[in-house]
Amino acid sequence: MLADRRLTLGNIPTTEESNKLTIFVCDNARTAVGFTGLADDGAGFHTGTWLAEALMEAGEDAGFRFGSSLDRLAALASSRFAAISMPAARKRLTIALAGYVYHEQPPRGVLACVSNFEHLDCTDSRRSEASPTFGTTFWTEVRPSARPYAVTMAYGATSGLKRHPPEPLRRMLEDGRPTMAVRDRGLSVIDELAAAEGEPGPIGRQCGSVVVWRDLSKEPVIDYHSGKNAWRIELPGVVVSTSTGGAAIRGVAFFAADPSTTVPMLTAKVGRNQPCPCGSGKKYKHCVHQRRRP
Repeated sequence: MLADRRLTLGNIPTTEESNKLTIFVCDNARTAVGFTGLADDGAGFHTGTWLAEALMEAGEDAGFRFGSSLDRLAALASSRFAAISMPAARKRLTIALAGYVYHEQPPRGVLACVSNFEHLDCTDSRRSEASPTFGTTFWTEVRPSARPYAVTMAYGATSGLKRHPPEPLRRMLEDGRPTMAVRDRGLSVIDELAAAEGEPGPIGRQCGSVVVWRDLSKEPVIDYHSGKNAWRIELPGVVVSTSTGGAAIRGVAFFAADPSTTVPMLTAKVGRNQPCPCGSGKKYKHCVHQRRRP
């Protein structure tokens, strides 16, 4: 799961560093979680903080089972958003969850959506105003299937992308390309879409990513991807709500105490359509120097 980190108010960016990603672990599932829509009501409510707490509560109330947790999360969201005083057009929120359920072997892929204005794949039926209640839509991997398991979905300020699904990403998944190559191509898609939207726009170049593996023994990979040199790195949150214990962690960051005396902790990523840093004048994707990297 990939997400940019920009927040906007009236189409004007207010921050480039808001984390929208979390890992959610319960007794029978492990998923990446992301949200789009209302992030801050201006009166002390912050969706990211609330979501971590709500995921923990939903897991506990639902017996730590994934499907039941989604229904409980929808109920919690409906109750909390009813108390937010603002026009319905500004109260829209979608929470997307993608990963695997483990009550059968091999683990089965799952994609879910908890929203008050759109469904799992409703490209053409997004509501302009928030519904009073949140609904849940749920998709699981079909087995047996003649085609490899692969699904891509986009939410948020991606109207052009939603009308034209990212087929190159889907083909990479179906072809069994390395996971990190698929992730990096997805980041390039966000970068290209941000460039197409222009500045100021709804999509930023600072991004986060979460990779959840089918193999439960492999730890998820969480990363921060910067469009500029950075001396502070904030990682996606983690919510564990299981019958053996739980914890919610958000806002974990690494930073240099004195940036003026240290090298950047992260250097700017180069978009595929940006000039190659080697100075050749060619786009990065066309330059032979980047293809000769060890």
